[in-house]
Amino acid sequence: MTQTTKALKEGKKHHCYIAAPFFNPDQITRVALVETLLEKHGLTYFSPRKQSAIGPISDAEVRQKAFQMNVDGIEDAEFLIAITDGKDMGTIFEAGHAFASKIPVIYVAFTLGKDGMFNLMLAESGVAACRSVEELEAAILGEEIYYEGLIE
Repeated sequence: MTQTTKALKEGKKHHCYIAAPFFNPDQITRVALVETLLEKHGLTYFSPRKQSAIGPISDAEVRQKAFQMNVDGIEDAEFLIAITDGKDMGTIFEAGHAFASKIPVIYVAFTLGKDGMFNLMLAESGVAACRSVEELEAAILGEEIYYEGLIE
């Protein structure tokens, strides 16, 4: 959790939930970049890689506790950022749960490129679909960025 300079909406515990894979160095670098951008703008966040990560050999109690921490983290957030590079199933679940809970979703696809194809359901469910750090920063500051590229 970070310090904040921006007030939270009533009933929320943090500004953002970061949904993203963090299983290799490239993924961790992308998550750290998002964390840094949020901190730059005085926004708190729940990042599972910091708050609820578990190892591959975990018993049912540990898995259930981590799952519930993540679900609560989503519901306690004002918005969710989903890093879709790699198409991680957990990230997609988290984004879907946020959307169903009426929590705005900002999608990030740094590796998509300008000619890549983005998923229809993600494109239409988010308040922004970002392909660059500059677009992500604009979305964090409230700009809606509609995805206008190719759809898969």
